[in-house]
Amino acid sequence: MGLFGLSKKPDPKEQVRDMQRKMRGEIRGLTRQIHQIEREEDKVKRQIKEAAKKGDKDVCMILGKGIVRSRKAIAKMYSSIAQINGVNMAMTHQLATIRMAGSIKSSTEVMKQMQSLIKIPEISATMREMSREMTKVGIIEEMMEETFDSMDPEDLEEQAEVEIENVLWEITSGELGKAPLAKTDAIAADARYRSEADKIDMTFDSSYFEQVTADFSYPELGSVVGQCKAEASSISGNKDILLKLLFCTDLTTLAGDDTPARVRALVDKALHPCKTNADAKCGAVCVYPLRVKDVHDHLKRTGKQLHIASVAGGFPSGQYRIESRCLEIELAVADGADEIDTVINRGAAIDGDWRLVHDELAAMKAACGKAHLKTILATGELESLENVHKASWTAIMAGSDFIKTSTGKESVNATLEVAYVMCKVIDAYHKHTGKKIGFKPAGGIKTVEEACQFYLLVKKVLGEEWLNGDLFRIGASSLVDNLVKVL
Repeated sequence: MGLFGLSKKPDPKEQVRDMQRKMRGEIRGLTRQIHQIEREEDKVKRQIKEAAKKGDKDVCMILGKGIVRSRKAIAKMYSSIAQINGVNMAMTHQLATIRMAGSIKSSTEVMKQMQSLIKIPEISATMREMSREMTKVGIIEEMMEETFDSMDPEDLEEQAEVEIENVLWEITSGELGKAPLAKTDAIAADARYRSEADKIDMTFDSSYFEQVTADFSYPELGSVVGQCKAEASSISGNKDILLKLLFCTDLTTLAGDDTPARVRALVDKALHPCKTNADAKCGAVCVYPLRVKDVHDHLKRTGKQLHIASVAGGFPSGQYRIESRCLEIELAVADGADEIDTVINRGAAIDGDWRLVHDELAAMKAACGKAHLKTILATGELESLENVHKASWTAIMAGSDFIKTSTGKESVNATLEVAYVMCKVIDAYHKHTGKKIGFKPAGGIKTVEEACQFYLLVKKVLGEEWLNGDLFRIGASSLVDNLVKVL
């Protein structure tokens, strides 16, 4: 109430902000509904696979119809979110424009312009429709309870049949359904890699992901990092530890002017880095995909054995189409690489699209064949330790054999803080499943003391059993020379 009991005139800016808050609330609600449908879809996929194993195609068709309907519902919800975001952005832009023009003369004038822009009756109708969408809880279960005939009108049966066959083909890896028509070579390639990912049971389990990432709390991070820094100098002269570090080093060259001769010299150095110890050697050499064959051929000529790692799959940005990323991995493996250091899609990670991050990694894991996948999180570009936490879980769930901190190309590379978070995720996964995942810090680790800090951190979080070349690597170039100087 204003002076003398009169109603206070509404503040147009506050009214706009209030409407934007309501819009954000609607978007959050729609997003939750999408995630719920996706979780139910994961369950239905598992049911389809079980039914396919029993050869029960009728059940698969009913369940497949549910998948088709759920995907259409999700597409509709994403369209609604896009429309709401568009209105929200337009409101913000128009209000800023009015301010700059100096035309905010009265509440009446502002609201008149805003109402003209956003068409409040239409928006209200949209909000009501969105609210109705949000109440449709349990959409998958309801569809499963109905018969195949009663779920859709006859005209929809024919239109949906092809889609259902395609879904069954996708989920059962070709055991049921029909292969989708090849619209483009790129789509066909992407489907092939996703099919391979399904064969190795890498379907994204969104409910499990939400469960394991819900508790982001590491109260001991600061103290453990401080201990590692304080204790590193005391072991930096321990030759047994330094020799172990040498065995765990990926000797790397990722220069634009790398030549076959330079790569051969790198291999020789990795095989015999220390003149005073003939048995010492590095864990692997790491090169660009084009140079893999040079490494392989040189090892074949010398009769020596050494792991060959390659930064394939869209390194360092990850900003490539999935089919080209997978093809690059396949070619590197064909040339002799037995370890692939790939990188996640940071744009998708920052947007919180962990399903996309997972599915791309699962496709690349399938492209690796028997080669190990070392997934680079590029932690310096993930904006927060919580994103590092989620990216670590996503990479492991997608089948990564190692998770790695950095490409070495970011402005911020390996730090003890991100290493601690990554190792804690590895430890939690090991406790959940009994499976051991490797850890590789990389980028900016040059001195012996820095290497010892990461050595201590792995020992404190994961234990002595992780301190070997099968589960611990350090990406480095100049570090090898510094280790050898002490040895």
